[in-house]
Amino acid sequence: MLLWLSLDSARAATHVDSVHEGVALPQAYTGKNVVVGIIDAGFDYTHPVFYDTAYNQYR
Repeated sequence: MLLWLSLDSARAATHVDSVHEGVALPQAYTGKNVVVGIIDAGFDYTHPVFYDTAYNQYR
């Protein structure tokens, strides 16, 4: 499935709607007045997708 085909359900799938409503939170969070928001899950330099087809060196 192409990513853009599922973007209409991304907010529900990631529970953004629940955060906006404040479900199980002390208040609702809408992002109003947020200047920058960053989420970093790390970066795996050893992942095979970054190697050449022979898996000998980085592309």
